[in-house]
Amino acid sequence: MCCLIYPSELDPKGQYIFVAPPHGAFPFGNVCTAVAFPTVAGFSVKSLAATAVIRYPIVRQIMAWIGVIDASRDSAHRALLEGNSIGICPGGIEEIFETNLETESLIMRKRKGMIRLALKTGVPLVPCYMFGNSLALHTYFDPWNIMHTVS
Repeated sequence: MCCLIYPSELDPKGQYIFVAPPHGAFPFGNVCTAVAFPTVAGFSVKSLAATAVIRYPIVRQIMAWIGVIDASRDSAHRALLEGNSIGICPGGIEEIFETNLETESLIMRKRKGMIRLALKTGVPLVPCYMFGNSLALHTYFDPWNIMHTVS
């Protein structure tokens, strides 16, 4: 089960950049949030996904149907200019290989693009935490960091 924690005083008519780590092997909670947020919380959120995920034909259509867009800087900026809120899981692929069943890791130090995007558009960042993402699927823990280097 995944659970998202966010501040309750947010205006559903407002525009936000939801920053929801950790990524996990697949960010189930983030995808579920993109689907459920319009009904449950009144927010329309475009979730960002890696370009590699968006390129697969059937996956691309499913992701577009639930409101997932490419995680490129241009796509995120365009979504904000159109008045949408966006959801970011900043750790991405790097965070997948740092997280295992005993430890959740957050990769945030080198992730400054979301801050630049917030400053450029004037849209506030909303820190969130996605409980359960890293437990939904088991990832192979690579003690030699081979997969981390390859990714």
